Amino acid sequence: MMICVGVKHAINVLKKGGIVAYPTETVYGVGALLRKDGVERVYAVKRRERNRPLSIAVSSVDMVERYAVVGDEAREFIEHLSPGPYTFVLPSKMTCEVRLVAGEKVGIRIPSHSLTLRMIEELGEAITSTSANISGAPPPTSWREVNIEVDCILKGECELGIPSTVVDVERGVILRRGAMVEKVEKALDEFF
Repeated sequence: MMICVGVKHAINVLKKGGIVAYPTETVYGVGALLRKDGVERVYAVKRRERNRPLSIAVSSVDMVERYAVVGDEAREFIEHLSPGPYTFVLPSKMTCEVRLVAGEKVGIRIPSHSLTLRMIEELGEAITSTSANISGAPPPTSWREVNIEVDCILKGECELGIPSTVVDVERGVILRRGAMVEKVEKALDEFF
């Protein structure tokens, strides 16, 4: 398995249709651009059932709005918590790219890991955001633990070591309790 020699290298791999394991503040993720071949490879290396949607990672709330319908309240809620260890489930815009990974709703992360944020920002578009493991296995929290077949691994550390908290923003409901869930609960009380 090849180690990416920095963010530029990881970006080149992604632009050529490759898949990259990357660090987040929660666990290691596996990313591909939202193109048919890359997305299909992510499903294959994870051995993930095709009917289970993938989340995506973006670098800003403005980028969230390219892929999801975001009302004023939802935007304030996301801005309040971002970037951070949260996956926001929102109504999708149903673009061709979103249809590859999700249905009527899409899970979107704005990770706070500086390397990954920079990679997405420089790419200027979303990548898949799912843990870099075989479905059902424990998610890796270090680049050394990544044991799925990727084109390169962007080295970094996962500070929190547990998966993101998933929140359905429209309904104001936590779907998965994960990293820093208390902060989400507090924000839900404030915003909903």
